[in-house]
Amino acid sequence: MDATISDQVRQWISCKKYVEGERLHFDAPKPGCRIDVPLFDAQSPSDKFTLSLYEGARSSRLLLSLDASRKFTMQTRRSSHPLVRIDIDDNARHTNPDGTILCGSHVHVCVEKYGCAFAFPLASDEGIIIAGTSEDVPEVFESFRHYCNIDKELAIKWSLGI
Repeated sequence: MDATISDQVRQWISCKKYVEGERLHFDAPKPGCRIDVPLFDAQSPSDKFTLSLYEGARSSRLLLSLDASRKFTMQTRRSSHPLVRIDIDDNARHTNPDGTILCGSHVHVCVEKYGCAFAFPLASDEGIIIAGTSEDVPEVFESFRHYCNIDKELAIKWSLGI
């Protein structure tokens, strides 16, 4: 499988992205909700990006543990072009274009030929470069933010996913 990231996509991922507007503090999305944070390239302010955070909906059941499985997605896009997405979900199932099946949390990176249809396991070498070594959502976000070069001034107030 050819999983090469194009030079243009690398440039979009690595450019310094700042939050557009005055608001720098956001609450993490509640279950079943999403937030979109508008970003722009410091070197080319007309280049617009979006950081999306989505917390999966919960079924109506009583959770007796704080370490219950979460479904959480974080993604950066240039306009409507997805660049990097992390899906945190122990029960996720993804099939790559070559037929390889991934089970569990994984990372999508826009690659030549396949766009964001190609994914790596979160625990793979590629996944660790992007998401770090934890599956704790705030820690993964910090690794993701660093990889995508998103402004450190952006503050997310994290919940327990409930």
